Amino acid sequence: MDSISDPRLAAFIALQVEISAKQNLSQDIRQKTRLTCCISASISLVFVVLRFWARFRRAFGYGNDDWIIAVSFIFLLGNLGCVLALIENGVGLHSGALTLSHMTAIAKILVLNECLYVTNINLIKLSVLAMYYRFFPLRQMRKYGLIIAWISITWNLSLILLALLQCTPFKKTYEPWVEGRCIDLKATFLGISVPSIMTDIAILSLPLPHVWKLQTKIWQKISLTAIFMLGSFVVFASIFRFIIYMRYEPNDFSYTGAPGLSWNMIELSSSIVSACLPTLGPFMRKFFKKIGLSTSSGANIQTKSGNKIEEANSRNYHTTSSENINSKEVAYS
Repeated sequence: MDSISDPRLAAFIALQVEISAKQNLSQDIRQKTRLTCCISASISLVFVVLRFWARFRRAFGYGNDDWIIAVSFIFLLGNLGCVLALIENGVGLHSGALTLSHMTAIAKILVLNECLYVTNINLIKLSVLAMYYRFFPLRQMRKYGLIIAWISITWNLSLILLALLQCTPFKKTYEPWVEGRCIDLKATFLGISVPSIMTDIAILSLPLPHVWKLQTKIWQKISLTAIFMLGSFVVFASIFRFIIYMRYEPNDFSYTGAPGLSWNMIELSSSIVSACLPTLGPFMRKFFKKIGLSTSSGANIQTKSGNKIEEANSRNYHTTSSENINSKEVAYS
């Protein structure tokens, strides 16, 4: 750490004193942020466990989409750990209540948190695409899914590089008084949010044309559409998260950025939940039976290309190679 004799450090401290004079230092949203993040992570854990329980009950084994969502939950725990560490270092309090060591610790943890966040959200997207890959034995569907996957992976790697290279020298990332330059953080949030929202919309839209080509009743098409659109809440969460982050004050990130960190966890958790919901057929059937409701009998739905999609009261799905789609059968879990 530079000594107080450094004029840049002295100027930075003077600026913080001036800023703190305008802050209400009694304001504290640490507990609110902590509870929001812990509850969000707990909800996603429940749905991941239910997903694996449903797979186990059907005895069809686990697919790539299941393992990817499990890895994404591990990254979610990493994000949660970062947020809790940030709170311990003063996130949720105004910057005027923090020491220099707290400020530098927060800046370092934020770099790690950003890398974990973009990787986490990308893994969830890949899990959904892997699920589509097994659901739909159609060349066109798989081709577009792979294109979206590569776009998402490229976006992920680019943002990790951006997080690591946001300041020159890197030391300026956590010691802002050091001579150098940094990119505009609000522009970074824009670069994170807009591509993520666009790929979410593309992923949600991907199966819909194939659903509406099914030779079945309109209400069945609507039901299938509703299943695949369960993830639409994620888009709204992403948009709201972006709006929250654009309101933060650079000189008081510890307080004004805390709601954005909460919405990071809400977005990640809701994404995991949305990715798990289409796989919870056995659980939902059992739940509806317990509360006195019954699901309709399974129906074999045949597409124009001749492949069957058996919606047999949430049976598990299985697909083989995409070269002979007329013999494919996909059963939704």
